[in-house]
Amino acid sequence: MNTDDRAPVGQWLANVIPFCLALYSFTIPWMSTYYWWQDVKTHDSFPRAVLWSPLVGFFKSTHWPYYAFYEGKEQPLDDNRWTSMNERQQQSIRSFFAAYKYLQSINRIGKALPTTKDPVSDVGHIDSLATSCLERASECDLHVLNQLHNGWGDAVGQYLIPGMRKLKSGLGPDGDRVDLTRSEALFGRFDSWLHSNWNQIGEKSGGTLVQ
Repeated sequence: MNTDDRAPVGQWLANVIPFCLALYSFTIPWMSTYYWWQDVKTHDSFPRAVLWSPLVGFFKSTHWPYYAFYEGKEQPLDDNRWTSMNERQQQSIRSFFAAYKYLQSINRIGKALPTTKDPVSDVGHIDSLATSCLERASECDLHVLNQLHNGWGDAVGQYLIPGMRKLKSGLGPDGDRVDLTRSEALFGRFDSWLHSNWNQIGEKSGGTLVQ
């Protein structure tokens, strides 16, 4: 390719690149609003919605393709990594993901409580799910989880398990609403840790699809 052939290509790139950058910049305000709203719905806190969520929204909007096309996507299970683990490691990982699924179910029912037609039944269902979650989380070897990924066992032992105990205490016949507030705070810390480490623990456990 001679100099004359390269000149049109260079000119084309000089026109296209600024156009693409301008188009990408145009999407940032829209994506910033979207991710702000997602953070607000996830954490349901007015002070956070005013002070912190806008920053989260702007940060994510600057590289939104990563969050749209990569983050949170389920990765295939790495059979070699999984089979190389000992039984205690595999059991702790299974128990963790089982407990996490119960927590997700609790969150879904809890968000629907203000509009439910049968709150007594739903609260009973939450209590049952909390019992199951606590049982599976207690099966985890916290030391093993910490060895697999730094802080994993600590998050279970310091946030998830105490949060479930506070939730069950608050839902009891003589439940204290303070315990429900404390459980919400503990779950918030657990969710924050998990959000920051989800991909890493998925990789350390051989993939995010662990049954």
